[in-house]
Amino acid sequence: MSAIARYDPSISQCVAPRRYARFDVNLRQSFYNAEVLSESAKLADIMKVNNEELPIMAKLLQIPFIYDESRAARWLRDTFS
Repeated sequence: MSAIARYDPSISQCVAPRRYARFDVNLRQSFYNAEVLSESAKLADIMKVNNEELPIMAKLLQIPFIYDESRAARWLRDTFS
């Protein structure tokens, strides 16, 4: 069972028949971890990450460019596309 399905099984079912799956990263409270972020990014065709969320996501996913937003964003694109 995926990390996403453990949090909410309906999420995996919702993304199956789609034109484009969007992942709007909204880091709230403690409802996320590296596995959930990674699996969500893999399912997405489009990912929106703001400048406050990117360093947190970079740290959790162990992106080597944590303090360089452009390089971290390119790493996300290249890794999950």
